Amino acid sequence: MLLHRRLHGHSGDGEGGDRGFSAEEELRLPDLTAVEPSGPIVLNEEQEAAFQSIRTLTKTGKPEAVLLQGVTGSGKTQVYLRLVQGNTEPGRRAMVLVPEIVLTPQMMRRFSACFGDQVAMLHSSLRMTERYDQWKRIRRGEVQVVLGTRSAIFAPLKNVGLIVLDEEQESSYQSENPPRYHTRDVAKYLCARDKSTLVLGSATWRWRPPGTRSMGSITRRCCAGDITGRHCRRCWWRT
Repeated sequence: MLLHRRLHGHSGDGEGGDRGFSAEEELRLPDLTAVEPSGPIVLNEEQEAAFQSIRTLTKTGKPEAVLLQGVTGSGKTQVYLRLVQGNTEPGRRAMVLVPEIVLTPQMMRRFSACFGDQVAMLHSSLRMTERYDQWKRIRRGEVQVVLGTRSAIFAPLKNVGLIVLDEEQESSYQSENPPRYHTRDVAKYLCARDKSTLVLGSATWRWRPPGTRSMGSITRRCCAGDITGRHCRRCWWRT
């Protein structure tokens, strides 16, 4: 899909008249005309409890990390949507990352239904021209949400208030090719820089043994259908 933008102006022709000129920009963006706007985001009791507790962390004004644990189909995406909605209201922006490209179309439809053209998508299967156009929109501050796979973590998004890594336990978040990086580590850096909140969504979260560096503590929040069924707890997070 090509989005046309026209810039109009005029200049003198030396005889007191005007000479018109125009410049046109064509952006290659996904065709979302078939996506119908969604209604209000409704959460069940467990989702609302998780949302409220995470929402509290986003208001501390300092870097935070939280684990949202729930089995597939427990409604973690609904919580993400509400968190992004609450994050963008004060002018902050959000990133939502998924482990596989095959998941991006479905997530793009769900987020576009809520946020319209304020969502940009980045992943390696897009043509270079498509990625460049999305990159331009992000850099110019025309979007509120960046959705994509691990490479989207490097998008030039300013004033980031929330980063979501869905199914954060997946190995695809780690790049084995130069430059080697783990998306979670870059996300932690961005959250420390912008004093924002990192949400790690997982159905099978694995405890990581102590290492050498830490961002702080990670708060565990349970969604409906939690595997362990335990109450929320706090633990020291090191990677």
